[in-house]
Amino acid sequence: MRVFIIKLNRAFENFELNNLSENRMDLVARCVSSAFFLDHDIRRDVKLLLCFDNNKVVEISGEIRQMRPDERSIAGFFKGLLQGKRYNGIRFYEASFNDIIKRYKVFYVLDRKGRDIKEIRIDKPVFIIGDDLGLPDIEGRKISLGPLSYMASHCIVILNNHLDGVIYESA
Repeated sequence: MRVFIIKLNRAFENFELNNLSENRMDLVARCVSSAFFLDHDIRRDVKLLLCFDNNKVVEISGEIRQMRPDERSIAGFFKGLLQGKRYNGIRFYEASFNDIIKRYKVFYVLDRKGRDIKEIRIDKPVFIIGDDLGLPDIEGRKISLGPLSYMASHCIVILNNHLDGVIYESA
């Protein structure tokens, strides 16, 4: 199971579907799309935890159904969560970011100054990724995807691609 924990430095609150960039729901939707969607399929071996600044957590698993990969469709699910709707494969609850990361004994923190991901073996793929405002200082295994700073959704794609390559090389 691949786990992506995204630290979002914004509150999860009401938003307009016609203005997803208002409180960066566009970023959230791209992270969901990047974590799960393949060409005509979804990744079932992924868990995505979106940790918002107001201690709201949206946890999505590969059991999601009827979600399309476009930002507006994904944002519609989040809008529904705010209205009290429930969806298969999606949990919505209160917890702090620190409470979430304490669940995992080993995790990798994305950091440009970390160790190159190509040089390490990842046994339990749990990754902590910041949004466009970054991460607080976190004790964990620091890894780097390269010398550049990438968007959170792109980090997920790169990590999925890396892990896919490792899996298929060893098969």
